[in-house]
Amino acid sequence: QKSKKDWERLVGKDSSNGFTGADDIHRFREWVKFLAHPSYRIGMMSGRFYGKYISTDSHLDILSNAYIVKGVGDATATRMAETLSTMDVHKLVDCWLHTESMDEDLAHCLSMFKASGGTLVKELEAGEKIGTSHHAGCTEFFDQETADLVWHTDAPLFEKFGYTQCCGRSRPQEWQPP
Repeated sequence: QKSKKDWERLVGKDSSNGFTGADDIHRFREWVKFLAHPSYRIGMMSGRFYGKYISTDSHLDILSNAYIVKGVGDATATRMAETLSTMDVHKLVDCWLHTESMDEDLAHCLSMFKASGGTLVKELEAGEKIGTSHHAGCTEFFDQETADLVWHTDAPLFEKFGYTQCCGRSRPQEWQPP
C-alpha cells in the first residue's frame, strides 16, 4: 500500500523554509487527505494516537504511522473508532502537553509531578523555551477544506481534548491524581 510514487508526490521538498512554500503546503494538504481512512471517520492523528497510547497490537507499525489508518481493515477501523470515541484521555496519562501551549503545559506538568513527590533532574529556567518550531503555524497549512476534513476524521480527539476548532487552543483540563 505504501508506494514510492505516493511518497514522492506527498512529501515536503523544501526544508530550508520549514516546508512553508506554496508547493509544500499543497503537498501537506494532499497528504492529510490521502492518509484518512477511506470508509471510517479516522484520520492520521487518530491513528497515531491510537497506536501510541491505546493499542497493544505489536503488528501496528507506529514507526511508519503515516499509513497506520489508510491501510487498516474494516474490523480494525471499527474498533479504533469505537475506542477513540469512548476513551477517557485523563486515564491514559497523568498530564498532557498541547502543541500550541507546550511550554506552559510542561511547566504545569512538572509542577504537578513535583507536588506528587517527584524529583526533577533539571529545573527549567524562567522563560526557557522547549517546544520551539521552525515552520509556519497551523493556519498556514490548514485551509478550510483541510481543516474540515481533519475536524471530521479526528473528531473524538478534538472533543476529548477540549478543542472547539481546528488550529485553536484547547480548553484547560484540570488534572486529578489517579
